[in-house]
Amino acid sequence: MYYQNMENLKNNQFNEREIRLLDEWLACIPLRNRNNLNPLSFSLDMDVNETRAVELFVKLTEENISILDVNYNVLSRDKLFFIDSYKKYNDIPKIIYDFNLNTDIDVDDSMVEIVFSLVAFPKYKPDNIECPSKKGKSEKFMLSGAKKTPSIYQLLSRSGDN
Repeated sequence: MYYQNMENLKNNQFNEREIRLLDEWLACIPLRNRNNLNPLSFSLDMDVNETRAVELFVKLTEENISILDVNYNVLSRDKLFFIDSYKKYNDIPKIIYDFNLNTDIDVDDSMVEIVFSLVAFPKYKPDNIECPSKKGKSEKFMLSGAKKTPSIYQLLSRSGDN
């Protein structure tokens, strides 16, 4: 395993294949992309069920694993412009200034994208790993759609963010 704490997943509900695929996928992430990871991209690239991919990403944010960190990005209503980023969901203001529109706008969950940052480093640099090629562009992982999954409720409730 490239990420030592990935071993902690073996005692959970994840199978060896899912753990290995995620470990390899993360090891292939270029430095420039470390702060903008999306479980839907992992799902698409590695042929892993979307719900399982989200569950894996959420699990990697837990204290005993600490491979990923979560951020909540507020986007413009059309999802074309980044407005601001927050570490906690409850820190997102109800009204925010949109510099593109030059006005205050109401924020709702349809404008909040959940992104993950890779905060751990691999034990060693992979030499002969075959990195998966992108199989396409995944959708943004928006909170409005994600809130329906138990693992997202867990993520929000872990820090009192629901």
